[in-house]
Amino acid sequence: MRRPLNFGHTVGHAIETVTGYGPVLHGEAVALGMAVAARISLARGWVGQASYSRLVTLLHRAGLPHTIAQLGLPVDADDVVKALGKIRLIRDGRLRFVLPLEVGEVAITDDVTDEEIRRALDVPVAVRNAR
Repeated sequence: MRRPLNFGHTVGHAIETVTGYGPVLHGEAVALGMAVAARISLARGWVGQASYSRLVTLLHRAGLPHTIAQLGLPVDADDVVKALGKIRLIRDGRLRFVLPLEVGEVAITDDVTDEEIRRALDVPVAVRNAR
């Protein structure tokens, strides 16, 4: 029951590690992690474009980052993946990702690849249809 509450936290914790626990607030890191998880789910065809866009638009309207560039400090996707590797070691070799399927529905998976994470981190700043 508690696992869906970890939505965004897997990548969020890695962002906090890479940025040194301070310049990026926990909520900002989790918001970026939510966007990354949603992009992974979108690329897998698990979440629809409308639900993905709704999430990113809400993050944007709330003034929360949904891309690395919006953090305001240099963060390299490879460094985030390396930090996730260290977290993976602590967690018995597995990282659990909460990936959205639709609003209010998620999948818990531990098969997200480093390449999927890199692609989801490496996106332009612009948000389509953000109002």
